[in-house]
Order: sequence, then structure tokens, then C-alpha cells
Amino acid sequence: MDSYLLGVTAALVSAVSWALGSVLWRRVGGNLSAFSMNLMKGLIGSAYLTIALLVIGVEQVSLGSIWYLGVSGVVGIAVGDTLFFQALLSIGPRLTSLIGTLTPVTTSLVAFATLGERPGLLVWVGIGMTCVGVGWVLSAKTYGAVVVSNKGKGIACGVLSVLCTVIGIILAKKALAEIPAVQASLIRMFAGTVALGLWGVVRREARGGLKPFADPGLLGRVAGIMVLGTFGGFFLSLYSLKLIDASIASSLNSTSPLFVIPVAAVVLKERITVHSVLGAGLAVCGVVLIITGG
Repeated sequence: MDSYLLGVTAALVSAVSWALGSVLWRRVGGNLSAFSMNLMKGLIGSAYLTIALLVIGVEQVSLGSIWYLGVSGVVGIAVGDTLFFQALLSIGPRLTSLIGTLTPVTTSLVAFATLGERPGLLVWVGIGMTCVGVGWVLSAKTYGAVVVSNKGKGIACGVLSVLCTVIGIILAKKALAEIPAVQASLIRMFAGTVALGLWGVVRREARGGLKPFADPGLLGRVAGIMVLGTFGGFFLSLYSLKLIDASIASSLNSTSPLFVIPVAAVVLKERITVHSVLGAGLAVCGVVLIITGG
């Protein structure tokens, strides 16, 4: 398998992993706050990646790469994820995810301007079809009211989250040329987690945020989920970014909501609608164009 197909495969498997992880998080989240989940996600993920590096070995990394990855982690994980969770609490998961479909389009434009990426026409058409298809899936009518506490604030947080995510992707892409993906994943996640922890200390939320995980059962379930999230989602997303253009990797990673459909139908017994199936079909056609056009 050549590097392009390997990168595409990694991005799609990453999307599947995020889909499975999101459903599992929904089942174990309970009364956990967004800060608690984000902080513990970073702590456990950093521990897993450290163990992996002790096994496979560490390579020398330039200070420039560490800087890019560190800032990428702070902006994309600490700030971006916090804004995402705030949007989630304010306007609900469907509208937040719909705003999130702006990520691959924005990434493509920024990568075009800053990284000199020039995807072919078929790839651009595929990116557009994928984004529209995912947006179509997420716009499907659902039953059961979502309490919108502050729509303006929620939408603003969602848009800012997209911008932070894109900045994080572009910065990480600059560093990945000379550093293994596992090592890059640890640096980025560790930086984001440290920044989040310091923020929690300043706001006096850190101790309270970790308190729920004193329950061994909850900690064990979260640790299990994070195996999937760390190596299936986080690592593979950076690995795909290392091998293929940021615009393509971001578009393929954005297909995660498509995989949530069958997973949620089986695990959460949610009903699959014709609207969702049509949107998924359009997005899959877009993925095919991205693969063949590359």
C-alpha cells in the first residue's frame, strides 16, 4: 500500500474510532463535566503514549517541532476542545457537530494559503461532497428537545472551536515531516493537558474535576475507552496528517458522524432515517472521489 492510500486508510479508521469513542463516552459520561472528561482524557492518553514510546524508542526532535506541536496542543486541545464542549452544553450535539463540518473546508483553504497544498479537481469536488453529505446527515430532524441555554454564545464557541482546531492541524502538519507520529501525538496531547490542568488550577476546578474518577469502575471504563481514543483516534489522525495533505486528512476525519449512525443504532437503539442514509451516501461518494483523485 502506498503512502497516500495508507494515509487515507488511517484517516478513515481514525474517524471510525472517534465515532465508537463518542458513543461510549455518551454511555459512561453521566454527570461528568466537560472539563473532567477532557482533563482525564489527556492524562490517560498521555500515559498510554508514554508507555508506547518506552517500547518503540524515542527519536531526537528539534526545538522547532516541539514548539509547533506544543502550541498546536494548547490551541487545538486545551482551547479548542473547551470551546467545543461549551458549545455542546449551550446548543446541543447536533448543532455543534453541524458547525464542526466547517473544519475541513476551513482547513483546505488555510492549507492552500499557508502550506501550498494543491489538491486536484476531483479531490476538491470530493471534499465538497463529503462536507455537504456530513452536514446533511447532521441536519436530519431528530425527536426529543435539546435545551438551548444561550444560542448566540453556543454558536460563537462552536465557530471559535473550529478555528482553533484548524490552527492546531496546520501547526501540527508543519512539525510532522521530521517526527514520528507517536512522539508527535504525545507532545501535542501533553501540552494540551498541561495547559488545561493549569487552567483548572487557576479556576480551582482541577481537584473537583478529577474527584469522580476515584470510583475504580468509572476509571476503568474510561481507561478502556481511551485505548481506542488514543491509538485509534488521536494517533491515527496525526499519522494520516503526516502522510497526506491536511485538507484531505481533515475531510476524511470529518466523516466520523457517518459511522456514528450504525453504531448508535446498535448500541443506543437510535432510529436510522432515510435523510441520514442519503447524506451518508453523498459523503461516501465524496470519499471515493478523494481516494481516486489523489
